Amino acid sequence: MFALLTVTAALAAAPHRLVFEPIPHTRPWRGPYVVSQRAWVDGRAIDIRFQEILRVGDQPGDSPVRFGQLHDQAGAPFEVGRPPFSDLCNQLDYTAIQEAHGKLWLWSHFECVRGAIFLTELEQDAETGALTAVRTRPVDDTLTDQGGVFAPCAGDLTPWGTFLSSEEYEPDARYWDPSEGKMDESYWFSRAIDHLSTAFADPRDANPYRFGWSPELRITDAKGTVEAGKHYAMGRFSHEVSRVLPDQRTVLQSDDGWGVGLFLFVADTAGDLSAGHLYAAQWTVTDPLAGGSGRLDWVNLGHATDDEIEPLVEGGTRVRFDQLFDRVDVLESGRCPLTFTPVHTFGITECLRLAAPSARVPDPAKAASRLESRRYAGLLGATTEWRKGEGLASSPSGDTVYFAVSDVSGTMLANGPEGAAPDTIRLEKNRCGAVYAGGTTSRAVDTTGAPIDSAFVPWELHAAVRGLPRTDRICDPVGISNPDNVTFLGGYDLLAIAEDTRRAPDSLWMWDRHLDTLTRVLLAPPEAELAGIGMVEVGGHAYVTVSLQSPGSDTDDVAPYDSALEGRLYGAVPDDHRSVVGVLGPLPVP
Repeated sequence: MFALLTVTAALAAAPHRLVFEPIPHTRPWRGPYVVSQRAWVDGRAIDIRFQEILRVGDQPGDSPVRFGQLHDQAGAPFEVGRPPFSDLCNQLDYTAIQEAHGKLWLWSHFECVRGAIFLTELEQDAETGALTAVRTRPVDDTLTDQGGVFAPCAGDLTPWGTFLSSEEYEPDARYWDPSEGKMDESYWFSRAIDHLSTAFADPRDANPYRFGWSPELRITDAKGTVEAGKHYAMGRFSHEVSRVLPDQRTVLQSDDGWGVGLFLFVADTAGDLSAGHLYAAQWTVTDPLAGGSGRLDWVNLGHATDDEIEPLVEGGTRVRFDQLFDRVDVLESGRCPLTFTPVHTFGITECLRLAAPSARVPDPAKAASRLESRRYAGLLGATTEWRKGEGLASSPSGDTVYFAVSDVSGTMLANGPEGAAPDTIRLEKNRCGAVYAGGTTSRAVDTTGAPIDSAFVPWELHAAVRGLPRTDRICDPVGISNPDNVTFLGGYDLLAIAEDTRRAPDSLWMWDRHLDTLTRVLLAPPEAELAGIGMVEVGGHAYVTVSLQSPGSDTDDVAPYDSALEGRLYGAVPDDHRSVVGVLGPLPVP
């Protein structure tokens, strides 16, 4: 009774306060997932549920293909390059609901190599808010002239009504043989890229520089016609998500991987991401305790346009890595030869310098700033030490941004990068990760002292929510574990945090930043990554979109926190391990 009175008092003090009934981290034997059954909105109780919309392999109505089916460059079915070798991609990631041309649409990312983007027409019951899939189809064929889409991960709906996509884990062009169209076997991702090349009539068309960008897609009519293109001006790296801030010019971009950066793009014109300045973060940790905090500075990587960079990627020009950089290995002393700079990226330190201008690449600095954004950023002194930089979110006013770091270890610790590479992040180890918050300013300058033409430049980062390690392999289930996607529920002033973990039960949390409270609202099936979270208001109802990726699909890798799961299969339904997209709600529109 006391707890209920406390909640009621909190609601009365904060208009439009949303409080979910918490759920435990333990699951019943029956049932694929556990969801909070009710919530209180301004003190009024409402019933909520998780409503499934589609599972991988569904084919609603007259859909031309099954949901999640992959295709090659010619449009024929294409198999995933690992078991069970199906042409269905079960790595359903980001999803978003959009209202356009008088209809409701569902965007869905399939994070395979090669990947897919599906667009699904939805129907909504006006009274209950129930959503039904009418027809689904892939729309990434609109990117065929730019190589298709590569491992699309998280995404964002822009304020001007488009879908901003992503391409994660960009293939490393240093290992690419352009004459054979193959990767060197020493590259950790070589088998996947070599399989990708079979999607093209000519394997050389799988050139790595075609992948690792931010595609933007727009619905142009009520039939669901889509036009799309990749934004070369925004830089090439392992795009987790690009988050557009309120001025519609400033875009914060996360880079997912081991030894990666954080980027800021400032467009020349609001609502147009085809030209602008790119910056890379330099994070200097001043306090390593409690997750860490420190100042953010920004290294200017220069101005570019899509039209300037695209000829270096497509057509007959297609540059090579050695036309951008000269590279040698680190010396036995741990240092680089004179005129070379140590750069740490994706787990290794290498010695780099810009290549000399050539007929094919007359401006190596501009070309490298976009084709090799992370390496070029490291060359100029930016931080490339983050480990698993994941989701981004912002408050409605844009005064605060949120950045999920899934795993604080490795290069994020003191003496992390090998060799003489810069070491600006020096934190205490936390394999459970953290969500960082940062204030923004309109008075920022870059590291040379030049003003940054944006009112929303993050100037610091501090840990706001931290995981609680029990051991390296187990996180305390009362806190977050390996945070991934994050989204801000603006009307309710809550931050939703989704997990991708094997160290605790995968959960969806709601964090109240004013009360500093965490509430678990959804418990995923074992081994299912929680992804695709975002809030949308349509037809008088509000929803939180959720993807459950690959539930219970790998019984050989048992989660260490619950040995009782060994040998048992959990899916969205018993023995069904297809990824699911659905919504939590409906909720009242705040």
